[in-house]
Amino acid sequence: MIKPDKKSSNKSYEDLKEENDYLKAKIAYLEKLDAFVQRKKKFQTKKKHK
Repeated sequence: MIKPDKKSSNKSYEDLKEENDYLKAKIAYLEKLDAFVQRKKKFQTKKKHK
């Protein structure tokens, strides 16, 4: 079993759940942004070759 850090032990379950939800949303946003950038790069390289 992992022992919680002293900092995290002061947070309540609701605070941790809220932080977890925020981080999940941030990851989803960054993944979508990365996919957009990859598509944009792919489109630009195809456009240059023609």
